[in-house]
Amino acid sequence: MNSASDLKQFLDAARNQGANDETLVALLRGREWPEEDVYRVLADHFESRTGIHVPSYKRSSSAKDAFLYLFCFSTLATWTLGLGSILFTLIERWFPDPLVPTYYYRGAY
Repeated sequence: MNSASDLKQFLDAARNQGANDETLVALLRGREWPEEDVYRVLADHFESRTGIHVPSYKRSSSAKDAFLYLFCFSTLATWTLGLGSILFTLIERWFPDPLVPTYYYRGAY
């Protein structure tokens, strides 16, 4: 017998005796079963009992997503720099530096 079928038999017997899922996970983790294997077998167990498929999460890691994230962050950086430049220009106009000549603020360099 392989370990997956042993684990399935154990889960069936334990569930028939009334053990809850938390106890089963704790017992199996205590016997050094990988957590991923335990939850996979639990999902298989529930699928066989209920007949309903447990949905799996699929991560999207495509080049298109990477490009869109890069584009969004570069756009955010551009807008941040532009807004900062505008704010500093307005601050210079509202609070002129007394050590800088006044013709500097009028645009006649």
